Amino acid sequence: MPDSLSKRLRPIHRMTFGIVIAWTALIAMSLSWNVYNEYRHAREIAVNTARSGFNKENAFRFWAASHVGVYAPTDERTPPNPNLKQIPERDIVTPSGKKPALMNPAYVKRQMMSEFGDLRGNEGNITSLKLLNPDNAPDEWENAALLKFEQGAKEMFEFTEIDGYPYLRLMRPMFIKEACLKCHAVQGYKVGDVRGGISMAVPMNPIMAAQWDLILGAGVSHAVIWLFGCAAIVIAYRIIRKRAEERLSDEIAVREAKEEAEFANSAKTRFLHNMSHELRTPLNGIIGFSEMMRIGAFGPLSERYKEYANDIQSSGQHLLDIISNILDIAKLEQGSLTLEEKPVNIDRMAVPCMRLTQKKADAAEVALSLEVPEDLPHLLADERRMKQIVLNLLSNAVKFTPPGGRAEVSAHLGEDNAIILKITDTGIGMAPEDIPRVLEAFVQAEDIMVRSREGSGLGLPLSKRLAEMHGATLDIDSEPGKGTTVTVSFPPERTLPPREPGVTFQKSY
Repeated sequence: MPDSLSKRLRPIHRMTFGIVIAWTALIAMSLSWNVYNEYRHAREIAVNTARSGFNKENAFRFWAASHVGVYAPTDERTPPNPNLKQIPERDIVTPSGKKPALMNPAYVKRQMMSEFGDLRGNEGNITSLKLLNPDNAPDEWENAALLKFEQGAKEMFEFTEIDGYPYLRLMRPMFIKEACLKCHAVQGYKVGDVRGGISMAVPMNPIMAAQWDLILGAGVSHAVIWLFGCAAIVIAYRIIRKRAEERLSDEIAVREAKEEAEFANSAKTRFLHNMSHELRTPLNGIIGFSEMMRIGAFGPLSERYKEYANDIQSSGQHLLDIISNILDIAKLEQGSLTLEEKPVNIDRMAVPCMRLTQKKADAAEVALSLEVPEDLPHLLADERRMKQIVLNLLSNAVKFTPPGGRAEVSAHLGEDNAIILKITDTGIGMAPEDIPRVLEAFVQAEDIMVRSREGSGLGLPLSKRLAEMHGATLDIDSEPGKGTTVTVSFPPERTLPPREPGVTFQKSY
């Protein structure tokens, strides 16, 4: 059983393993998608932060440009801007005698970043390809972006590293407005020209740190879901395994019972065959000697002893018939009885049966008749078994018909092109409630169990089973004192193509 169970569970193991792999892949894909979305969201935050910073820087530039600039007290860190000497109001004196310095937006931005860059967070830089102040020169990345702006680009950004740390670098162009010309007209700019650009550098570490908490939470939730799924798969596997074990146990029990039944049937068959052989040999001797006595082979016999010889021969033949019927019943029970099917001519098949029964009919003073149309199609059947059916039914008809009665074998084509075979008698009949009983082996109806007519109780059950092997039905219609009609109806598919038209003929015996 363990080996059989292992073979039975092998596909279940493969299926369970496949489900676990598929479930794991599904959870992994879901987690990967969540991580990707969080990573993409972090980049979107960085880009939006840089754009917001650009807008603030640009707003400050526009405000300062609209006022030409701002003035701040001059000192060592804020000297007068030599790049603004073309501005008439660059150098002024306050009523108190101080000389403040004029600071344009780039000057203010550079000083703010140098002194308060840590407070501002995101780094911003105003630069250009045409510089008033060399200190505002672009780096390599900014220079490439400025060249793109000259070609019409509206924005440039890239995720890169600065001093070994991850950053988002974003740059947008600055366009010359009327207020800008006060400082930059000397460079040849006109309103609408690209003046340069404002670049922003956003550090990614703080943003990724915030997103990492979300990614970690997604990882934990996915791990919990994966564990619950695996637990459900394991539970389902155990249930399936238990059912497989129970089913295998049931199959083994059924197989063992079948083997026991087959062994018992085989033993029964061997016993019946052995018994048949052991009984047939002496019975054939008895029948042979009684026949020799009857014909006077041992000398003349009186009528009384001739009658004894006839009784011995009849009883021996009856016992042989019982043995043959028992063997056939056993074969039917085991399913080992097979049909040798071929086209059967009903009238030619029935004539030998009538002749074999004629002697019993004459002794019982019962008239026999056969009525079969000459043009009745052939029947696809086992001719030997068909004769067995007719002989059994006709013998019963003669056996239970009083002197002066009649027994008839007839056949005709039904409405559905099916062949109908009937054995009718004018005998003593039987009660309708007894009909199911007489179709059971070794059982006879109570009204007909008189010594003069007793039989083996196998003829009707055997005939019914043989008819069913042909796909036919056997029905009995009977009433006490009104005779019996046994109808064997064959299925239409057993009716072969019709013969040449002829006439109906009747034979009497």
